[in-house]
Amino acid sequence: MNEKEKAQIVAEVNILRELRHPCIVRYYDRIIDKKTMRLYIVMEHCGGGDLARLISTQRKKVDLWKR
Repeated sequence: MNEKEKAQIVAEVNILRELRHPCIVRYYDRIIDKKTMRLYIVMEHCGGGDLARLISTQRKKVDLWKR
């Protein structure tokens, strides 16, 4: 990862840290594994699943309704 990519990641994490809204998944912390150079972002648990699953479920419901 080059320096520009690292700066972009830091900027994104900083934005996540500042966001406060009921419709946005909450950021809690970040963990950097220096051995593997991986960044882990600790976020709020979404009990209902992710957005992709919600959209897929709603599309299926609409498709059934249209029939």
